[in-house]
Amino acid sequence: MTIAFLVNGDAESAAGYRARAFAERLESGNCATLVYRDSNKLDAIKLFSQHLRAAQPSVTYVMDMAFSGVLAGIWHKLRY
Repeated sequence: MTIAFLVNGDAESAAGYRARAFAERLESGNCATLVYRDSNKLDAIKLFSQHLRAAQPSVTYVMDMAFSGVLAGIWHKLRY
């Protein structure tokens, strides 16, 4: 199973650390992908959407339920 983590912040943010901690603890056989948001929320929607389209994850986990991640996740769910 592939799990995509959409992180509301950069790699050094609290959300970034939490996402990596979750990803490191997945059972073997599962794969995690992480993508981090930069400062621009609109650019992040595009970045997250592109990542989801390429990764085609089984599960999408939005860290901190931010607008950019939630919108990209819903958009991906509706399209695929």
